[in-house]
Amino acid sequence: MSTVSHGVDMLVLERRGVVTLGQRRAFALVPAPGVGMVDLAQGAALASIGDTSPEGCLLAGLAHPVAGGAVRTLAHTPQRHLSGADVEGHPYRKGDRTAVESWLDASCSHLPAWFDERIDEYAASGDESWIVVDADRPLGIVRWRDELRPGVRGCCEALRREGIATVLMYDGDVTMGASLAVHAGIDHVLATDDPVLHGEGVAVCARTRPVLGGGLYLGDDLAKATATIMRSRRPYGRWLPRLLRHL
Repeated sequence: MSTVSHGVDMLVLERRGVVTLGQRRAFALVPAPGVGMVDLAQGAALASIGDTSPEGCLLAGLAHPVAGGAVRTLAHTPQRHLSGADVEGHPYRKGDRTAVESWLDASCSHLPAWFDERIDEYAASGDESWIVVDADRPLGIVRWRDELRPGVRGCCEALRREGIATVLMYDGDVTMGASLAVHAGIDHVLATDDPVLHGEGVAVCARTRPVLGGGLYLGDDLAKATATIMRSRRPYGRWLPRLLRHL
């Protein structure tokens, strides 16, 4: 772990495993108007065949066996928040709002206003949404929740009192990222490729060491990272304990 200096003025936080418990679970399937629950469940399951995340595997297990025919899968990646499968040429897709809208744009289609209303409503409660669509119509929403890690708000408040800004690294729907930041007491939301994260005075709390120019890596425990920064900002905080050992 790098030595913290008095110049740290921003702590960048990874979402899963640092801000949240990293145990995201689906707790609701919300069909779009005119769509049955069975159609949404089957569409969500088929769209998850190419998703190897724990959440995707859980949904994929709900799919009825596909008898015969070719199945072409599309994997979810950190760069593309979309997964799916083409079953006998019929596409099913599942992803966040931005990814699904981009996919629909290619076919000159769009989401009804109902989706924006529901996603913003769920985001206000701190929940995430995956939209499920097929070639014919939008099917509905899979609603997810990942609880905050204990003590996150307190750490962010303590850092703010010291004049240190907290930043959530978040790729995906901006509304959901902003909602999570509000619930966690985090000051800002930035994409992982934002140039601000590569500047001076940046420390990082994440599960793995990110590639941030000049950033100090403080592990994945927010409470320990906060304590380390706070100690470094106290007068004589870095060298007084070492001096006392020699008295």
